[in-house]
Amino acid sequence: MIVFPRGVGPMYEKFSKMKEFNCIAVDSNIDITWAKKNIQNNSVIQGNLDPAYLVSGGKELVNKTIDIVENFSTGGHIFNLGHGITPNAKIENVELLIKTIKDKI
Repeated sequence: MIVFPRGVGPMYEKFSKMKEFNCIAVDSNIDITWAKKNIQNNSVIQGNLDPAYLVSGGKELVNKTIDIVENFSTGGHIFNLGHGITPNAKIENVELLIKTIKDKI
C-alpha cells in the first residue's frame, strides 16, 4: 500500500515511520536530499519529479531526473511524478523522461 500525504512538509518523516503502509509518495516540493536522509531509511519512496518538467523538457528535465534517480539509488525508490501528469505535458518530454531513466538504471 502506498500513502500520499501531499503537502505535509516535514511531517513526511513521521508518516515514513508508520507501519500501516509500504511506501510513501512525496510531492515535488520535498527536497530530495532531505527525503533521502529523513524518509528513505524508514520507507520506500515514490516520487518526486515536478510535472512541470514534462512541459518544459530539455536539459532541466534530464538533469532533474538524473538527480532524483541517483539520490534515491541506495534505497527503495519508485520513480514517479510529485503529482499527476498535466494536460499540457508534451509526449516528447515523457519519452525523454523514460529514456533518461532507462539509461540510468
